[in-house]
Amino acid sequence: MSEFKFPEVSDRQCLLEDYVKVERETLTYPNGMVSEYTTLSTVPRSVSIVATTQGGEVVFLREYRHPVKNAIWCLPGGMIESGESAVDAARRELLEETGYGLPDGDLDSSHWRLIGRCYPLPGLFTQEISFIRVDGVVQLQKPTPEPSELLESVLLTREQFFNEVLQWGGGDVIDGTCSSALFFDALSRGSL
Repeated sequence: MSEFKFPEVSDRQCLLEDYVKVERETLTYPNGMVSEYTTLSTVPRSVSIVATTQGGEVVFLREYRHPVKNAIWCLPGGMIESGESAVDAARRELLEETGYGLPDGDLDSSHWRLIGRCYPLPGLFTQEISFIRVDGVVQLQKPTPEPSELLESVLLTREQFFNEVLQWGGGDVIDGTCSSALFFDALSRGSL
């Protein structure tokens, strides 16, 4: 592969709002072209979990997302806090959002597998998502989501999700992170 020559940044403006930063930079490309580029920075790292019950069902969520003003299908997940590993964040988020986890305290990290990582929209966002797979989860408690999280857990087999929810492309619109997670899940299971 050839080496890329990256553009030089000559000006930068920022707007900070809670945990979102909007950055506008003036770039000068190697060919002399000058352009403005806007980047959104949010939580630098997050996690999405493909959790399968002992009965073979995946723990999906229906969650209200205000920008699209609708409840959409997604998987449990959230931000990786400072000093936290992706696996620790996956354990915490799965339990908080769904009440599911592994029985017997699950002190063995080997049940939780990193199956992939991606930048979901690298032309605009800086966030990296880690995808974690865990099999054999059971309901340990009632969910304890954040007050601003409007969500419900739904157990479906992979086949039910593809046939009834997605209808193989003609059904519901889902969270893009969910699509990536299911892709990495299929790869990790040898289904692709």
